[in-house]
Amino acid sequence: MPVSLRECALPVTEVPTTPPPPLTAAIYKARIAATRERARAEGVDVLVVWGDREHSSNMSYLSGFDPRFEEALLIVPVANSRPPRLLVGNECLGFAPDPAIGIEVELWQELSLMGQPRERSRTLREIFADEGVVAGAHVGCIGWKTYSPALIGSNGQRSAAQAIDMPAYVVDLLRELTTASGSVVNSTGMLMNVDGGLRLINEPEQIRLFEYAACISSAGMMSRTDSSL
Repeated sequence: MPVSLRECALPVTEVPTTPPPPLTAAIYKARIAATRERARAEGVDVLVVWGDREHSSNMSYLSGFDPRFEEALLIVPVANSRPPRLLVGNECLGFAPDPAIGIEVELWQELSLMGQPRERSRTLREIFADEGVVAGAHVGCIGWKTYSPALIGSNGQRSAAQAIDMPAYVVDLLRELTTASGSVVNSTGMLMNVDGGLRLINEPEQIRLFEYAACISSAGMMSRTDSSL
């Protein structure tokens, strides 16, 4: 079949004049409730969600909070009705999520840049213990990936569920507090698995926001396109 090179007109990209409204607190509450329900079904007592500048989507999905500076931890009790607790450093304290969602925000200054004040925070050990991370508890860690058994191999002692992509000081403390009678596993799949993760289905309000962002991005790309490219 012959091949020919032709010039085609650029597609028309229309950007709505009015941005869609942000997601409501009710949507985030529903997401947290659905995540708790999934966690209970998987035998998890406490969820610990890690977020940083490069890996913020799971935390943002549950809270609307985007850690623009440094890192953050979201603790979601599952075995009891305590509200989720968001730990942030000095830099992120001014970016707290909508209070109507019902997330308690706590300043944990070890998440701040080096050289910043650190005298106003409880220890992470105290915080985890208050949130139900105790001997015998089953903790699910939500980072940014799940892993196959090939990652660490199988020696009868460890499984892919124990491959957790968040800082060692967090995972080590979780394992110490839960002791041998508990467990600390990678639960990222409950949000991100391709065969049933909760984030696979978007609300109509979220789809509108995604579409608006896509239009903005496309319009920006088209505005920089000329015949020399």
